[in-house]
Amino acid sequence: MYLFTVRHGESEWNVRRKICGMVDVSLTEKGWEQAREAARILKEHQPENQIRHILVSPMLRARQTASCIEEALSLTAVLEPRIHEIDFGDLEGVGYDDPRYLERKADPFSRFPGGESLVDVAARLYQVIDTLPERFHGENVLWVCHGMMSKLTATYFRSYSFQEFQSIRIHNCQIVRYDMADGRKSHCHIKDPAQFG
Repeated sequence: MYLFTVRHGESEWNVRRKICGMVDVSLTEKGWEQAREAARILKEHQPENQIRHILVSPMLRARQTASCIEEALSLTAVLEPRIHEIDFGDLEGVGYDDPRYLERKADPFSRFPGGESLVDVAARLYQVIDTLPERFHGENVLWVCHGMMSKLTATYFRSYSFQEFQSIRIHNCQIVRYDMADGRKSHCHIKDPAQFG
């Protein structure tokens, strides 16, 4: 069984370099182009990928991205609230370089004021991954989620130091494939859409 993840396309707040967790923002035109390209690649490789199910975060930018993939694969996405982005609480909308954001981001156990910690998010995310084999009877699943969720998914399958975790870069509409056959001992293949194959 494989789990494929796709981070949403470029959003309006990505461009403005603003922290975006639970705020619903739309894709930019570039974001829509990225979503269509990821969908094209997934359709091209569907004969070998055999993706049978799509899960999607309830956030607008993820649903917009998923809409392109749904059409390409002739599948209907199911909302999965537990893969929504981390809740940055009172820091939603601050800049990427805001000292308050950087301070909390550097400590996985520290909750963002009024929001979640990385540990909180990992707990709900791991619960979803644990259920996938039984829930989908071993059939391959793709989910459309967010930047932090994409990075934390990688930590389910491989052990990272926190420094290594911080250095993970998963770009907008990047496609990642995880082999669930060996559980958390599996290898992950992180590729840009243009390199996927």
